[in-house]
Amino acid sequence: MATIAICDGGIQLSDIICWEWWATIIQNEWRLVESEFCDFVTQLNTTIADGNRSHAVEIFMTQAIMLPEEYLAYMKADTMWASMEKVAHTLAYDGMVSQDMMRGEPWETGHWLSVTAKTIVITGENSEPFFHTTAQQLADDLLHGKTATLAGQDHGVDMSVLAPELIAFFSA
Repeated sequence: MATIAICDGGIQLSDIICWEWWATIIQNEWRLVESEFCDFVTQLNTTIADGNRSHAVEIFMTQAIMLPEEYLAYMKADTMWASMEKVAHTLAYDGMVSQDMMRGEPWETGHWLSVTAKTIVITGENSEPFFHTTAQQLADDLLHGKTATLAGQDHGVDMSVLAPELIAFFSA
């Protein structure tokens, strides 16, 4: 998401890959009002400043991604949790960049036309419907955007399935 916003701001990249881009959830499937969003970003900043990366990831998962709290125990048991903790300090940045896109309404048509990079927005076949809706909306709004859906995959994509798609994209 930040990459797309950076390109919209004038920095030019040649290729962009987005995995399950969640910047906006349309058709009111998901909506954060401004006060909730500001609180989410503030909580992340405070938690990171306190050195509690794991709690920052919990906040992001439950308040930004809207993951039910009962899923957290399973996620923490997975090896990916430690990887997410390593980048927890960036979660507030993601929130600050995306806050205008988290209102439950589609962005204005043509919003991303200034992004000229060749872009692919990839989703997993078994992922939540909002990922597919948003991926298509973003690809349609980019000059050189397209989507791809990885068969049998969900948000926890198998890298051996993702890699061939990335190789093909960069080779085209």
